[in-house]
Formats: sequence, C-alpha cells, structure tokens
Amino acid sequence: MNCSICQRAAYARGLCKRHYDSNRIHGDARHVDERTTANMEWVVNSLERRTDECFSWPFARNSNGYCRLTFRGFNDYAHRVICLLRHGYPPSPKHEAAHSCGKGHEGCLNHEHLRWATRSANQQDRSLHQTDKRGSRHHFAKVTEEQARIVKGLGETQTVAQTAAAVGISYSAAHHIIKGTSWRWLSAEQGRYVKESAP
Repeated sequence: MNCSICQRAAYARGLCKRHYDSNRIHGDARHVDERTTANMEWVVNSLERRTDECFSWPFARNSNGYCRLTFRGFNDYAHRVICLLRHGYPPSPKHEAAHSCGKGHEGCLNHEHLRWATRSANQQDRSLHQTDKRGSRHHFAKVTEEQARIVKGLGETQTVAQTAAAVGISYSAAHHIIKGTSWRWLSAEQGRYVKESAP
C-alpha cells in the first residue's frame, strides 16, 4: 500500500511517515509539503541575490545555528543544498559545504560564501575564523590556552605534579596536556617559548 499523497510506502492510515507525522502534529497531512515549498522558494530566490553580505535563513534553525530542509525527498542541511545548486555535486561524498565568511553557525546561506571543501580544509577555515570549539573555546574547558602553553613548556623539565602546582591546575589536566591527549595542537616549541619569556 502506498501513501495517498506522495505514493511512497504507507506507514499508517494510508500515509507515509512524513505525511502521517505532519497530520499528527499539525492536523494537516499536507502541511509538511507547504513548508517544503516555502523553503525551496526561498532557496531559489536566494540564488538570484548578488551580494557579498551574509544573509540568513528566515525559518527554524537547530541549536548549532544551522538549518535543514527537505530536498528531493531527503532531509539535508540548507547550506549543502545551496552549495549543490550553485556549484554542482561535491567532488566526493566526504566533501563539506564550507563558509568563507565563517558564519555558517549564524545561518548564513549566501551562495557566494559557499564552496565544496575537504573536512581538513573546512576545519582550517573554522580555526582561522575561530568558530571551532578547540582549546578554551570549548564549553567544558577548564584550562586557558596560556596555561596549556606553560604546561607544555614546564612538562619537559618538571614532574606532572610540579607542573600542575606551578600552573594552578589539576594533576589530571596537566597529565593530559603533557601526554598530548588534550591541547594536542599546541606544540612543545610554543610551550617552551612561553616558559622562556615568562618573568
């Protein structure tokens, strides 16, 4: 049995899962189609805009600031859909839609700011724009970057306990920094520089 609206496989009451959920939540099985149409109309209009300024998705976004929409029957991130429509298919399935403006987390969907990039290139962009969550920008961070650099430097000549006491952090935090399981991107040379330049 197929959905009475879209001919996909029926889930319940003669409707596919998508239309069944729409009917259960909104009382209208076609509500989801109306929303998808409005979303895609906005996407098509956005592709005609020629500006260097960021412009944002006017509909709902997730907790990370990104937005999703249904495109060709699949739920995907809006910036990936726009990148696909503007630049064609990605060179590989692992390529990501990267923002040159660094404001993807704010919902920017300017197609001029989007390009296909490898994961490592996208991570480099995030580091450049300081939108990544590494180091002290991570919401669980208990050590500042300055402290981590000092630990890296002192850890070469002192015990973990001495280093932790000197910097004023826990033994565990100092151990992980010295071992390289945290703050791995900070090199020992950077730590040594801080140690030598410290008063």
